[in-house]
Amino acid sequence: MGLGKDFRKIFYGGGAIAILLSLLLIGRTVISVVPLVGWAQCAPHLAMATFFLIVGVALVLAARRDAKKEDAALAAEEKKPQ
Repeated sequence: MGLGKDFRKIFYGGGAIAILLSLLLIGRTVISVVPLVGWAQCAPHLAMATFFLIVGVALVLAARRDAKKEDAALAAEEKKPQ
C-alpha cells in the first residue's frame, strides 16, 4: 500500500538535495559566470539546474501524495465498524 516510510524518507531527502543543489548551481551561475561569458554560454548549466529543480520537486510531491494516500487509508480503516 504505497511507498512505505523508508522509501518516503529517501524521496524527501533526495528531493531536498536535488532542490538545494539546483538552487546552488543557479545562484553560482548567475552571480559569477554570467557576467564573464554572457547568458548564451550559460544556457546548458541553467538547463541542467532547472532539470534538477523539477526532479527534486517531483520527488517531494510524490512522497507527499503517497503520505496523504496512506493517511486516508488508515483513517478509513479506523472508521470501519468491527
